Amino acid sequence: MLVTPVGAELYQLERSPLMADGMARGDTLRIENEGRSYQVIRDGGYYAVQIYYRRELEIEDLRGMESHLSQVGGEVDAHAARVIAVTLPAGVPTSTLTALLDGHPRRGDFEWRLSKSPLAN
Repeated sequence: MLVTPVGAELYQLERSPLMADGMARGDTLRIENEGRSYQVIRDGGYYAVQIYYRRELEIEDLRGMESHLSQVGGEVDAHAARVIAVTLPAGVPTSTLTALLDGHPRRGDFEWRLSKSPLAN
């Protein structure tokens, strides 16, 4: 995870992580148990989505998804072979996100889930 130390055992997330739930860009975390657990102590004003592709990602997939979600301030924060982590401002209703993703021209290529909902904290 890309973080910036902000105090003793406190870190601010610079990007939403690819495969972790309950945290998103801008959150301040307290790392506990020698890094085995964490607690979000300040919400950063974003939520996160994980998008899972049924095939290997291509650069067009990343560009297309970011372009599609940029309509509501969404940004791709991380990606791997078949998954993308996207960050959205907390003010974007999940119904808007759902409509955007359901209307994506390649909707049959992926599934998605909230990894941190806008109401998580």
